[in-house]
Amino acid sequence: MQRCAHAAHGQAPHQPRSRRHDVLARTVHQLALIFIPVSLALEHAAVPAPVLFFSAALAIIPLARLIVVAAEHLATCTGDTIGGLPNATLGNAPELIIGAILGNLMLATGVQLVLVYAMIAVLFYLLPVPAGV
Repeated sequence: MQRCAHAAHGQAPHQPRSRRHDVLARTVHQLALIFIPVSLALEHAAVPAPVLFFSAALAIIPLARLIVVAAEHLATCTGDTIGGLPNATLGNAPELIIGAILGNLMLATGVQLVLVYAMIAVLFYLLPVPAGV
């Protein structure tokens, strides 16, 4: 029984550039997985929000790698046509998450700036002008 499309067609699976590069990349991504429980622990501890955000952003990186590897493996085992759909949809998930977070941060900052400037304009309009000016 054949498990993957490349085995059924007699093709060799994609080989990495070198075994050393593959082991190093896998080790770095496995070490980066430590940021997942660290982020959860920091969420329950009294830490500043930027520290928690930075830790959570670092935790997304190895998860994104796992999503990409899983989607590529699925594409290898099911073929390019069927495997391309999860690869296209799941491959963009980390970028969408980070983009949504940064977009919300920028929106909140922009709304705050507009409100502050509006309040300053109202205060200048309502404050009496001194007689000597």
